[in-house]
Amino acid sequence: MNRTEDVDVGYVPRNQGSIGAHGAPYIFGTMKIKIRRAKPEDAVKISNSHTASIRGLCTKDYNARQIAAWSNRKADSYRKAMATGETMFVAQVGERIAGFSATRDGVIRAVYVRPRFGGRGIGKELLRAVEKAAAKAGFASVKLSSSLTAHSFYQAQGYQTLRKTEFRFRDGTPVPCINMKKRLT
Repeated sequence: MNRTEDVDVGYVPRNQGSIGAHGAPYIFGTMKIKIRRAKPEDAVKISNSHTASIRGLCTKDYNARQIAAWSNRKADSYRKAMATGETMFVAQVGERIAGFSATRDGVIRAVYVRPRFGGRGIGKELLRAVEKAAAKAGFASVKLSSSLTAHSFYQAQGYQTLRKTEFRFRDGTPVPCINMKKRLT
């Protein structure tokens, strides 16, 4: 996918078909989902989506201090990441950003979906977009650090568990995660 190409992939309810045709978009109810390359002007919506996902989905695996440290991101951090070479995609529903994904140098850096859009294949499509971008950049495999919450999602997408580890935020807050890897070719 080149930098200017938008792909309408839409989505369908679980167990009612597959996603990924690049012809006419799939429609779910009245929602049309468009997976497209993120733009700097999406940064505020990406930040809001990221925060909503962490606060809405990760509380069963992480404590309040961890959630607060993890979800303390400013829109400028996403703009800077894009400006310095991170490839980001968004799932757009109307004017809303339902989720986003990011990759750099063969590392999947993010796949987050707002809780209200979870379980409908959007995360899978966002993951597929960054995997394709990594493959196009010449990477035969990708790595990621999964949250405890998302571990089973990545396993279902063919990722192999390497080891449990820990990420420390700038304030020193430790967050357990799981390093994973997947061959793309």
